[in-house]
Amino acid sequence: MKAYTAKYKYGFLYDVETGQRILLAEGSDLTVTVKSEDVLQRDPYNYEHPTLSTTEKLAQLRKKGYKEVIKLESLKESL
Repeated sequence: MKAYTAKYKYGFLYDVETGQRILLAEGSDLTVTVKSEDVLQRDPYNYEHPTLSTTEKLAQLRKKGYKEVIKLESLKESL
């Protein structure tokens, strides 16, 4: 086991002493210490999408210039 002082940059961890990227094996167990102000409250890569009603969805499509909408129902297989 080795303790690193690391910097998170560009989606990777870098060893502060050597400047080299720390390459981790899949499933590695880590202990991480981070300043409270450095922990993001929201994921900057996965935005929350509010659930829209059918009326709101249709209004958005009209704003985009669509004239007609066809609602497709899911097919239920009968065995």
